[in-house]
Amino acid sequence: MLLAIPLIIAAGILAWVTRPKEKQTGPARLSILATIILPCLIALAAIASQLISNAIGMTGIFGLSNTLFIIGLCLIGIAILALVVFAAKRKGDVVKGIGFGICISVIVYTLAFGLLEWLAGL
Repeated sequence: MLLAIPLIIAAGILAWVTRPKEKQTGPARLSILATIILPCLIALAAIASQLISNAIGMTGIFGLSNTLFIIGLCLIGIAILALVVFAAKRKGDVVKGIGFGICISVIVYTLAFGLLEWLAGL
């Protein structure tokens, strides 16, 4: 957990740098939503499945929550690849939107990781 605090601080600084401006275009808003919504929903599903397994009485890390967490991390990796592709095509608004969305997703996933560890009893 010692790595979580600097990771959240670094992601917060990057989110501040890439924050959306008052005049956003349609593609910038869509890129922010596309990179935030699905990973956050998957993180919530992982936490919910871990809570259900704890309510049943299972101890340790539940396999479904672990799988969902890894799928969400893969989605963040795909978003990073999309960021590189749009940066190569020089789409500035979309790149800033994807970068901001990735920062928010990393913050959410760091918090979800800590919560899943706590719920698993590690």
